[in-house]
Amino acid sequence: MELSTLVTLEITMRERCLIYLLDRAEVKEHDLGAARLVQDAVGTSLNASRAHISRAMNALCADGCARTSKIHFKGENRRKVAYFLTEKGLGRAKELRRRLEAAKVRVIDAEGIESERTIGEITSMLPRSFRFSDLLTHAREDKLDIKVVLDWHGRNYGGRMYDVKEAIEVPHFSGRAEKLSDLERFLDDPKARAFNLAGLPGIGKTALASKWASGLRGRVNVFWRRIHRETTNRDILRDLAMMLHSIGRPTLLAYLEREHDGGGEIPTELLRQCFSGMRFVLIFDDAHLAGEEMAMMIKNLMSLDETPTKPKLLLISREKLGFLSAEDVVLGRVWEKELEDLSRNEAEEMMAAMAVEPERREAIWKVCAGHPLTL
Repeated sequence: MELSTLVTLEITMRERCLIYLLDRAEVKEHDLGAARLVQDAVGTSLNASRAHISRAMNALCADGCARTSKIHFKGENRRKVAYFLTEKGLGRAKELRRRLEAAKVRVIDAEGIESERTIGEITSMLPRSFRFSDLLTHAREDKLDIKVVLDWHGRNYGGRMYDVKEAIEVPHFSGRAEKLSDLERFLDDPKARAFNLAGLPGIGKTALASKWASGLRGRVNVFWRRIHRETTNRDILRDLAMMLHSIGRPTLLAYLEREHDGGGEIPTELLRQCFSGMRFVLIFDDAHLAGEEMAMMIKNLMSLDETPTKPKLLLISREKLGFLSAEDVVLGRVWEKELEDLSRNEAEEMMAAMAVEPERREAIWKVCAGHPLTL
């Protein structure tokens, strides 16, 4: 059997590090995800020693593909060195990934069946979202065993799911530090159940939520769906049930498959069992389009007070949601925040991230002000 590029024979540690940084290209110095960009964390993910990582990263820095920055960790006095891609490194990493995605390996699926696949095809065989560097780490001599990958992921991330197909990439995200801090406080507040992030179209609600969600990966289970006018609560519940099934909680999926009529509320006790003992963040975009049944489902998810690790809901909408009660807002169970235009400093940061020449920024500000989409 003839195989194209054999990953373990062709890819160097320097290239593995390049792909690792590409997987986290959206992470900035002040983000929580920056903790995954220090030597020890990179070495753990790539199954490599600190010395190997240090040599590879130093070579990338010398070549202008990476840069270093010292970041502070909560509870520690000393700052640690983290690595970030440069523009040159980003371009080289994307080119490398395209080449590797076409590489073929022998794959052993979860049922033990072996076949020849490109690395790009393997992602469709996995029950959860994986970073590309994680797959490369587990390619052994032209072979990749799906069970080994899943076991490793379970050990390192606690089996946490990251199902955010409808989030967006935010390569030029900047500013919004106060709102990101609000979202983190919401996550840690034991009383808070739902966070309604409201604002006009194009103001950056989805970008902000996507940025926050990217920092939750590996910390909690994250589920994201956009609501359309035709979306039913059954559509959302089935997607959620599939996610729960993939982490070993098949009860909701079994219930939905028994109830063929598609109507009725899900028993509260069943929902408690599904979410008990695990942390979840459920994100619903365009929540203002939720119909009566969808709104009821959201309120049911908010009502699981007896669950110690009750799910947190982020509801993105164009206006404040009428189905959220004023009493819940007063009691701190619901947080309501309205997103406004970027400040002048935030707009400057965004234009700098987009490599806009300094002499053009004043004219752009006068025309666009702080509206992110216009910028």
